[in-house]
Amino acid sequence: MTNQTTSHPRVSVILMARDGLDQIRRTLAHLSRQTIADVTELIVIASEGLAIDQDDEAFARFQSVRVLYADSSTLGALQSEGVRQASAPWVILGEDHAWPEPAYAEAIADRFESGSWVAVGPAMTNANPESIASWSNLLLAYGPWTEPRTGGQVPALPGTNTGYRRETLLALGDRLDDLLAREGGLIGELVRDGGTLYLEPRARTAHQNFSKLSSTISLRVNAGRLYAARRATREKWGFGKRALYAACSPLIPPLRFARILAELRGHSMRLTSKPVVGVGLGVVFDGMGQLLGYVAGDGNAAATLADFEFTRERFLTERDRAQARQVSASGPGSP
Repeated sequence: MTNQTTSHPRVSVILMARDGLDQIRRTLAHLSRQTIADVTELIVIASEGLAIDQDDEAFARFQSVRVLYADSSTLGALQSEGVRQASAPWVILGEDHAWPEPAYAEAIADRFESGSWVAVGPAMTNANPESIASWSNLLLAYGPWTEPRTGGQVPALPGTNTGYRRETLLALGDRLDDLLAREGGLIGELVRDGGTLYLEPRARTAHQNFSKLSSTISLRVNAGRLYAARRATREKWGFGKRALYAACSPLIPPLRFARILAELRGHSMRLTSKPVVGVGLGVVFDGMGQLLGYVAGDGNAAATLADFEFTRERFLTERDRAQARQVSASGPGSP
């Protein structure tokens, strides 16, 4: 453990480092520049067999650092173990491809301390905005929370990059592992239990998105397939209802396209050709995935999507990879 003090941390950030410390260095650089880094607990979850040097300079500014080693369990199970091991009242589920601005953690902590929110989410920006594919992936995954946004109570938040009231998550017990899985429905469960959510625009984070077309197609098809299969299972649909939704699945892309664009216009987002075409591209392949999910279940979608969460460089265009390497080489202070 590094930089440990006797006072309790104000916030805990949980990061997955499946492939080693280099995987999360850019995120660590941004977290170390947080205005409350000195009262932030960092929990790193690494694969068994790795050796994370807790004296590495990347950890120097945090109040405390804990490294947990785990086998190839599910992402939800690993994150829930991080929640259980955390010391702060608020926990943030970070990502190795999301880079928060300096006021991000403090803004989330401030919002929790000013009300009874069970989760506080960030405003998202596009870290690699040059490709249509990147906009497709950002807006389909984070459209309702993409800048520009005003703050306030909201009906939903993204599952990752969001802060949670730790005691609320712990109260879910053994169910937390499955709820934290992709399409596990954690946010929906918190709302059904009477919890309220807040979107905090002062908590801004830049998200690096898939920009290779082939990777984008696979991501969107598998995401749509998993969503449809999990929804049908969770809501206990019979064969007839699955068949009906499968038959109507060609209507999904145009309806989602219109709804997403209307929502973005409602938030005064400037809709240039790349975001518009990106949304169109995304909903088509997502709709194909939903058809598969209703007809044939989730298949191998969950495992495919879990692998997509790590080593984002594999799924970037050469231009985006070169830009990412250039930024990393210019030092911790880089955006």
